[in-house]
Amino acid sequence: MYPGMWPSGPVMVSADAVVPVPHSISTTDRIAVLAIGSNANPAQIRRKGIVGEVLLMPTTLQNHLVVHAGHITTYGAVPATVVRWPQASCQVFVAWLTAQQVADTTISEHGNYDLVDLPTDHGVIPGYRARTGVLTDRTGWPIRLAAVEAHGPGLPTMMTQAQALAAHPGPVR
Repeated sequence: MYPGMWPSGPVMVSADAVVPVPHSISTTDRIAVLAIGSNANPAQIRRKGIVGEVLLMPTTLQNHLVVHAGHITTYGAVPATVVRWPQASCQVFVAWLTAQQVADTTISEHGNYDLVDLPTDHGVIPGYRARTGVLTDRTGWPIRLAAVEAHGPGLPTMMTQAQALAAHPGPVR
């Protein structure tokens, strides 16, 4: 799975545990940010050194797909990004972050992403979109992440992380 496992439902991630989100937890002092790739992986959140509790809640991204970005990360993965795809939907996560966690997450992206507003079933939520474009197949279509469930008409080819790294099937645009 890219890269690492996503939770199967709502969880709270801390330095030493991943537990179901307590019913008493409040998101009042937190900022919703879409987690569409490794930012939804508890191990990656820890690797990035994000301090404090991070809440991850499932949501559906509307009229977009999660695809492979047009660059390789410092840890050797082809990361995720989003592209507009009318009538498509994808299962992703909302990370409920403190202001400091948003700043730290943005720094961890090494300038490769911009925060942009994206439509979800919970309203418009900011998410990271790669500045580097997307990995495409030989026909120029973006390549979806196989690990992300997607629905909609005319969906493009999907690849696993290993396939994307091995194939480099087309130009980055």
